[in-house]
Amino acid sequence: MTFPNKNYTQQHELQHELQHELEDEFNTIRTRLGLSQHQVGTKSAPSWHQVKQILEFCRSPQPIQNIMELAQWKDRTKFRNKFINPFLELDIIGMTIPERPKSSKQKYQITKKGIVFLQLLDEK
Repeated sequence: MTFPNKNYTQQHELQHELQHELEDEFNTIRTRLGLSQHQVGTKSAPSWHQVKQILEFCRSPQPIQNIMELAQWKDRTKFRNKFINPFLELDIIGMTIPERPKSSKQKYQITKKGIVFLQLLDEK
């Protein structure tokens, strides 16, 4: 006897819905971050590769210092303005302690929306 997995269907529908929403937001995200498909990362704008690398890295919660090291940035304020804040506003990463954004224990982790966004990046 086989039982249908109703959770799988719900998860699949949710993922499909998020993917559809993200396809509409894809250009918004690209514009907001100043990205193009073939762009090499600069101090003024990250590359698609850098965005993907950071999001993959944040599959497990990471402190900002570790993310900065991965991206080879030294200036925390500029890094926060170029990467962290736009990612947070676009809801592709989230804080582990949202009620205390300036906590020394704050970490960042990819959201469900961010995971779907990564999947779209792989398809592009």
